[in-house]
Amino acid sequence: MSTLAWLLILISGYVGFGLLALAMERHRRTLLPGSRPWMVRTRHLLRLGGVLCLALSLAVCVRILGAAVGIVGWTGVLTVGAMLVMGQISYREARQRKVRVARPGR
Repeated sequence: MSTLAWLLILISGYVGFGLLALAMERHRRTLLPGSRPWMVRTRHLLRLGGVLCLALSLAVCVRILGAAVGIVGWTGVLTVGAMLVMGQISYREARQRKVRVARPGR
């Protein structure tokens, strides 16, 4: 399997989990501070986009590696994508906490 295919799977998994995180109110506030809450339709579209990105990555894995190995490879790459999104959310939360402590009057 080529490096480009693995990169496509990783990026689509990362984008998929990112869209799913943005569909959640708590993570939206963390990643996009100061933004207005999403409308219900926007949240549904973000969820749909996230699921479609994850499905795309699964389809690429299964197409290239076959069903059995493809699903195992897909879960491994999705783990990396999910950890990247989780790390970004955790970093942003810690940074926002640090800013709030530095500026207690705001």
